[in-house]
Amino acid sequence: MKTICYEFEQSGQFQEIDSKIGLDRWRGREGYFWIDIEGASVEDLRQHLGEVGLDSSEINSFLRRAEASRVLSRDEFVFFELPVHSGIDDQAISVAHFCLERLVITIHEGPLAVDAQEMGSIMQQIALLGLSSAELVCLLLIEYSTRSRGQGVVLREETREMSERMDDDSRSVALAQIVDLKHRMLDLDRTVDEQVVVFDMLAAIDTPYMHMAGLGSYFGVATGNIAAADRGVDRVDKRIGDLQRLFDAQQQDRTNRRLGRLTLISAIFLPLTLIAGIYGMNFENMPELHHPWAYPIAVGAMVVLALGLFLWFRARGWMD
Repeated sequence: MKTICYEFEQSGQFQEIDSKIGLDRWRGREGYFWIDIEGASVEDLRQHLGEVGLDSSEINSFLRRAEASRVLSRDEFVFFELPVHSGIDDQAISVAHFCLERLVITIHEGPLAVDAQEMGSIMQQIALLGLSSAELVCLLLIEYSTRSRGQGVVLREETREMSERMDDDSRSVALAQIVDLKHRMLDLDRTVDEQVVVFDMLAAIDTPYMHMAGLGSYFGVATGNIAAADRGVDRVDKRIGDLQRLFDAQQQDRTNRRLGRLTLISAIFLPLTLIAGIYGMNFENMPELHHPWAYPIAVGAMVVLALGLFLWFRARGWMD
């Protein structure tokens, strides 16, 4: 288990401190804190959440795995869970958030790779200078939505680059690459859809310490990012569909070319087969069979006929 505690300061800085010290100060109503917990066991999570005043029944309901994102609002806390791109690879991990007055706890199994100092820079850039759990959640949502939007840009550029490669050389792109790109797009689509739902539900929450709508344009940065990511996924989906259709068309074109060559080869050998069939018949009265030059003449006629047909087909461009 990995636990990191940050104190959220008015200047926009996140000061890392010991989690026990942070909880003690939080209980004494001194400061604003963010605790990030990675890879904790169920028992460890029960202990941590029990220390902030949650009862066992609530903890058990939160720790129960859900098939989709969820948002729960109570007088004492707000809980929400959503998929987030980890920042390590293309995979999304589920991140649970417990939002209390002056304290936000994030829980996830894999690495989240959120840079607290970078979040502080974001806070200064958008002039979000208040202190509350809502502001910290807003910063996290801006980070999450920025990742989703960035992942969409990556997929869009990969799709564009793959399309250009196919235009230059249709054989440079394998079907497995297109399928992999589509799977990654579908994963991003699911992540963005879940984030859109959670963002909409959070916007409707109105508690003294979690009033997201009251953040106005600050929360709008997150919702704008996720809306742009959603539109980007739709565009990437269409481009991948175009890639698949182009790939199928090129495969069909190659198949047609092969069948065309086989047809031409059959056309070349058809008259040769006719000649061989004629002279393969058993008739007594075939005087040319007794001519001393009959065999070389027949073979020569076959060669000239086959070569003539080949050159004629090639001159018309049918052998390309």
